[in-house]
Amino acid sequence: MARSQKVVPIKLNQDQIAVLDKVVELGEFNGRSHAIRELVLPALNAGVTAMNHGSLRAMVTWVKEIDGLNQRMKSIEKNSLKGKQEDMDMDLGLPPIEVQPV
Repeated sequence: MARSQKVVPIKLNQDQIAVLDKVVELGEFNGRSHAIRELVLPALNAGVTAMNHGSLRAMVTWVKEIDGLNQRMKSIEKNSLKGKQEDMDMDLGLPPIEVQPV
């Protein structure tokens, strides 16, 4: 049986990979691919809506999709706070992420 999913490479620098790995851990994802897929799906669904119905409806789709993703972000926040309570001096050492041109 053919797989319905295909691998799509993505380039990230070391700092971005460190953040992604922490998001995977704290967000209880099943790995990097799972995290990236869930994080990018709102944009893809909004893109489909833009192509079919225009940008205004695409933004409505984006907001609805992001609202769903917000539950995962709450989980990341909760798990992050739990870890900080265990070690108040814990520094994740994660730099801010900047969008860079390809």
